Amino acid sequence: MNLKINLRCLLMTTIWLFLWVLGLPSQRCSAFEVMKTSTGLDIKWSGTSTSYLINTSGGPNNSLNAILAAMQTWTDVSGASFILTYSQPTSIQSTQRDQTNIIFFQPLGRNGTLAQNTFWYYVSTGEMIESDINLNTSYSWQTDGSQSALDVQNIATHELGHTVGLNDIYGDTDQEKTMYGYASEGETKKRTLHQDDIDGIRYLYPGSGNTSPQIVSYDANPTQGSSPLLVTFYCSAIDYDGVIAKYYFVFGDGSTQTLPSGTAQHSYNSYGSFQAYCSAYDQDGAVTSSQAIVINVLDTSTWWQIPGQLNQITAGDVNKDGYADVLGVTTAGGIYYTLDLHNWNTMWGQLSETAAGDLNGDGVDDLAGLTWNGQIYYTTDFRNWNHIPGTLNRLATGDLNGDGRKDLIGVTVDGAIYFTLDLYNWQYLPGTLKDLACADLNGDGRDDVVGVTDAGFIYYTLDLYHWNYIPGILNQLATGDLNGDGRADIVGVTAAGAIYFTLDLYSWQNAWGALKQVESADLNHDGYDDLVGVTSDLRIFYRLGPITN
Repeated sequence: MNLKINLRCLLMTTIWLFLWVLGLPSQRCSAFEVMKTSTGLDIKWSGTSTSYLINTSGGPNNSLNAILAAMQTWTDVSGASFILTYSQPTSIQSTQRDQTNIIFFQPLGRNGTLAQNTFWYYVSTGEMIESDINLNTSYSWQTDGSQSALDVQNIATHELGHTVGLNDIYGDTDQEKTMYGYASEGETKKRTLHQDDIDGIRYLYPGSGNTSPQIVSYDANPTQGSSPLLVTFYCSAIDYDGVIAKYYFVFGDGSTQTLPSGTAQHSYNSYGSFQAYCSAYDQDGAVTSSQAIVINVLDTSTWWQIPGQLNQITAGDVNKDGYADVLGVTTAGGIYYTLDLHNWNTMWGQLSETAAGDLNGDGVDDLAGLTWNGQIYYTTDFRNWNHIPGTLNRLATGDLNGDGRKDLIGVTVDGAIYFTLDLYNWQYLPGTLKDLACADLNGDGRDDVVGVTDAGFIYYTLDLYHWNYIPGILNQLATGDLNGDGRADIVGVTAAGAIYFTLDLYSWQNAWGALKQVESADLNHDGYDDLVGVTSDLRIFYRLGPITN
C-alpha cells in the first residue's frame, strides 16, 4: 500500500500566511524538481547549513540514529555544500513558528499522510527560515526495515529533501528516487539517494567538490553508572581531502562542547538515559556525525524503566561482554533482547516463556523457552531452534551436575519436576512445584533448586532429593548474589506484587517496588546481581545492586 508523504508550505511576508498541501499532479517525468515561489524564485536556505532539535518520544527504538543517518545522507553528497546537523534533544512535539527546526513524532490521523514537513520562507526572496518535520504515529514505525511498519530513516530522508528545497515528484520513472512522493511499509529505498536527488541538491547548493570527513570510531567509557557520572568520549575521524578542524560533542543532557581533538569528558549530574554523539568538521565546514551512544545515569536506590513491554523476562550475558542482558517475550509470543537496557532486538520464533543460560559451555549464555502448548526449544546461536522432547509449564536453567554447562529443569502443568543433563533425556525429581529457579546456594560448585508450590510455600534442595522449607509465601522467585558474598540469594514477589529477598535462606527483607515477575543478574558488571522485573501492566524496570531494601 502506497501512501502520500505531505508537504506543508507557509509563505512569510510581513502579514500574509498561506497554506498549501501538496496534491497529486498530472503524470510527468522530471530529473528533480525544486520548490519555487509564485514568482519563480528557488526556495532554499541563504546559508549552507541548518540544524535540527529532535524529539524521539513516541518513535521506535533507535529513532535518533535513523534520523541522523538520514541527515548524513544529504550532507555527504559530494559536489554539494549543504550540511544538516543535530543540535540537541527537545521536549517540543508540535509545529510552531519559533525560529527552531524540529523533528518529532505525533499522530496526524490515518489519512494517507505519513509525515509532514512544515516550513516557512520569505515570498520576496525565497529564503527558507524554518522547517518542522512531523512523523505521523497514527501509523506503525520501525528502524530495522520491518515489512509491517514504516521505516524512520526512509521517510526522514525524503522529508529532509524538502528541507534542502526539493519538491515531490510523481512520474512513472521517478519511483526509485528519494523524492518520489509515495512510500509504503517495509520500504527502505529512499535511504539511498538517486542520481537525480543528488543533482537536485548540487543545483541548489553547489560545492567545490569538498567531501565530508568520515568517523573512524566513536566510543564512551563508562556508559552506565550512578550520578554524578564522569564519562570520557573518544571520537576519531579522517578527511581524505583536507584536515579535521574541530570535533563537536553533544552530550544529550543539553550540554555541548567543541574541541580541536576527539577526546572529551563530561559529568552527568542528573539521572536518566542520554543519547550522546560526535560530529567532525573539516576546514571547509563539511561535517559527519557519529551514531548516538546511550549513557545511562542511575540512582541505585530507585528503579529505572527499560522502554517497551514484555510479558515474561529472563537475563543472561548473550554477547560475552561481562554484562547481563535482558531477554523476554511479548503477550503475542514475540522474542526480544536488549544489550544496552534501551534498544531492543528481535529474534525469530514465538515463545511464551524464556530462560537464559550457557547450555554448551562456550561462555555465552544461550536461550531456552516454552511455546504456548509447552513444547521445549533452545538455541545456541539465536537463529536456529532445537526441539527437546517433552512438555513443561515452567522452565529454568542451572548447572545441576557441576560440569560447567547449564542444564534445563522445569515443572509440568500438574507440578511434577523434571530435569535433563543432556538436553534430551528427562529425569524425575521428587516433589511438586509451580515455579522454580537454580543457583549455588551453598557454594559447592553445583547449582541447587529452589521453588514455590501452588500455595506459595518456599522450598529448596541441595541434593536433588531432600527438600528444605523456608518460611514465607511467594508467587514467583529468582536467584542471584545480591550482596556480593559469593553465594546465591533468593528474591521473589508475592501475589500482590511485593518484592522480598533473603540473604540467609530464612529471614526476609522487603525491597521497594511492585512487580509480577522478578529476575536477578549482574547488569552493570560490578560483582553484584541486580534486579530486573515486569510489572502487572507489562512495563520493564531494573534496579542496580547491592540490594539492601
